[in-house]
Amino acid sequence: MSHPTCVTIFVIFLGCLAPRILGGVNQAVTSTIPAYYMQNAALPSSICSELDKLNRNFLWGSSEDKKKMHMVGWDKICQPKKDGGLGLYSSKPRNLALLAKLNWRLIDEKDSLWAKTLLAKYCPNGPLEIKERLRKSGSSNWKGLKMGNEVFSKGIRWVIGNGHSISFWHDTWVGNRPLREVIHGPIPPFEESFCVVDVIEGVGIWDFSRISFTLPKNICDSIRAVSVCSFSNKEDCLAWDSSDGGFNLGKAYHLACKPSNVINGPSSWLWKVKTSPRIMFFLWQCYHNSIPVRATLASRGLNIDSSCPRCLGANETLIHCLRDCPDSVAFWQAIKIPSSCVNTFFLACSDWLFTNCSSSTSHANRIPWQTVFAFGIWTLWLRRNQIIFKAGSIFPNPVVCAVSHASEFFYLMDVKTNAKNRIPISVKWNPPPVNWAKLNTDGSVLGDPGLAGGGGVLRDSLGNWIGGFSRSIGITSCVQAELRALKDGLLLALDLEISKLEIEMDSSVAVESLKSTSMPNVFLRSIVDDCRLLLERFEATTIKHIYREANGCADALAKTGCVQHVNISFYPSAPAHVLEALAFDNSVATRTRFVLL
Repeated sequence: MSHPTCVTIFVIFLGCLAPRILGGVNQAVTSTIPAYYMQNAALPSSICSELDKLNRNFLWGSSEDKKKMHMVGWDKICQPKKDGGLGLYSSKPRNLALLAKLNWRLIDEKDSLWAKTLLAKYCPNGPLEIKERLRKSGSSNWKGLKMGNEVFSKGIRWVIGNGHSISFWHDTWVGNRPLREVIHGPIPPFEESFCVVDVIEGVGIWDFSRISFTLPKNICDSIRAVSVCSFSNKEDCLAWDSSDGGFNLGKAYHLACKPSNVINGPSSWLWKVKTSPRIMFFLWQCYHNSIPVRATLASRGLNIDSSCPRCLGANETLIHCLRDCPDSVAFWQAIKIPSSCVNTFFLACSDWLFTNCSSSTSHANRIPWQTVFAFGIWTLWLRRNQIIFKAGSIFPNPVVCAVSHASEFFYLMDVKTNAKNRIPISVKWNPPPVNWAKLNTDGSVLGDPGLAGGGGVLRDSLGNWIGGFSRSIGITSCVQAELRALKDGLLLALDLEISKLEIEMDSSVAVESLKSTSMPNVFLRSIVDDCRLLLERFEATTIKHIYREANGCADALAKTGCVQHVNISFYPSAPAHVLEALAFDNSVATRTRFVLL
């Protein structure tokens, strides 16, 4: 555990030695080294500013002796890659994110010695009271916990067990914020104190009639899809708002960042171009119009002639340098642009770059055009710099250079599109053994998450219909919908007094969650526990994953569930919209599916 004075000395030391000890190492190194201190103590703002300055200088090659222009603002650099940044961390938000992780560890490791010591000294009533325990005195670690608690509080949510510990209105348990922030106007005092369990009736059934006013439909749909432990009395628990409920530093960093005024277009394509990392960085600078061509330098206050050094005519803008200068025009004519990309050479700069860098067209020898194009603009930039800074030197033929470098990269880096080998197989629904029944279930979601439905069908060893159902689930994810459909199917099978049951689902994630001996994803815990308890009530069960081509009846019922207006519909006999799929399953016909070797 660190002291702020030690951190200050360390930053000074790092600033002095970084250029020597790091050399050309990736910038992430200078960002990672201080993380040891950041995860335990709140660093002063001045120290965070110094760290950011060190990282900026390292990125652009600046030093105390040699200043260089920072071509892209730090706020833009710290944006995610998909939003036009480099995905680098700003020090202050990162410090807060790591301190939020310390708060998370205090709950997750509450039985460890360090957690017991801190809680006993500063927060004897539990870690959730940190916000209220605002005493100023304390260790640097305690102050760090308090500093990171706001970000931590924004990132956690409740997962329902029995619903006794969660405030219906004031805790985050459905959606991404408390319901009280969504509902405007007064709430009766009696209802204000509702826990989640107060709106549940019977075996995990939501009863909105206990609320004196009508909730918006989208909120009701989201609540209906939340699974409640129906057959066990597990306690409610806290989880991080991530895909698996575990702490996610990226999410915490995003919460710690102030809302940015920087608005960029989508830029994920930059990092998918089949070229070298150095050229990707060059493309990223082009995306921000931050290549140091003369017009750009003049616009930033440098007293410089903005005319093109090659043609001595027009202003040297980025698009002029890379495309419209007569020297560049000759280059592109000689390199033989694919016919499908010729018209792109009349587009604006950003559209021109995007279209060619995203092209799936091939150049000569099956080399991707996007690779040739990327090496082409890089070669033009190097040629331009040689003309300015090494006047009189001989530059090799730029077309030969660009194509040869692109070819070398393509073959050495193996960026060819390797089509995965697939073979066709025949897929068919098969009946269960004699004296067994088969349950096929499926979930369907209009978006992920989105409005979901579930469905299932029970059949005997002759393929005869025993029973089926479709359910409107609400707004949830695919896996939740699959498991909810399975739970309904198991309940139906028990009601029909089936003792031996084969279960088939086309969700491998759901099947693995049920078969795994480890604890399931915390957000799936309730529904998985219920399904496991229901499975124990049968004399014998098997469960396996199948391809969706063999799950046609359940799929049709699940799609019905997405659009039906009642919670659940039962079908003692096959409904009309399933008859075609049922007849296909009972025939000798098969469907073809291509699978990986």
